[in-house]
Amino acid sequence: MNSSYTQQSKVIQQAVQHVSESISILINSILIYIIIKKSPSKLGPYKYLMTFISVFEILYSVTDFLVSPIFYSYGPALIVIVNLNESFFGKAVSYIFLCKF
Repeated sequence: MNSSYTQQSKVIQQAVQHVSESISILINSILIYIIIKKSPSKLGPYKYLMTFISVFEILYSVTDFLVSPIFYSYGPALIVIVNLNESFFGKAVSYIFLCKF
């Protein structure tokens, strides 16, 4: 495989990943605001479930940004790798965050 193609593919993957994280944080923040401020009281406990899911998605997006995992798939197999040179954390902390994926 051509090295420049691989490097270009990696840059595109990272750009798409970071744009997706930003969109996720924005949309889930708006959703939390709408759930808390605009939802009818008859939703009851379902309101809290929706809020919890949105908060979880925001935390997942932040973790994804901080760890910068690289996903590889081949057939039915999926491998998640962390490049420690591009991560904000050391080996031990990155390993803990990687286990979240």
